[in-house]
Amino acid sequence: MCNYLKLSEKGLCTILNNQCPYTYFCTKTNSWKENKNFPKNCNVKEKADIPKGYHEVCFEKHGNLYVNVDGNIRIIPNPFGDEVPKYVKAYLSRGVWKVKK
Repeated sequence: MCNYLKLSEKGLCTILNNQCPYTYFCTKTNSWKENKNFPKNCNVKEKADIPKGYHEVCFEKHGNLYVNVDGNIRIIPNPFGDEVPKYVKAYLSRGVWKVKK
């Protein structure tokens, strides 16, 4: 179950401040329930969980990180070796994007 979901308050998603699209009202039990297709990683939840000042890593390929910076994908050399972090602090230095280790 999602941490941001309040079934007792009519399926309220606290991120959207509206009804969660993955909930429904059950007339048999007169209560709100999760849809059987409730995703493990909701898009709304993932966007809310990005730490302030960090950027999301889309994927890693050939030793480079593909980082989403303000809607643009930046290709940055991976300083972490084989590890691929979920979020990184990316910054622009003399026209070249870099990642803080």
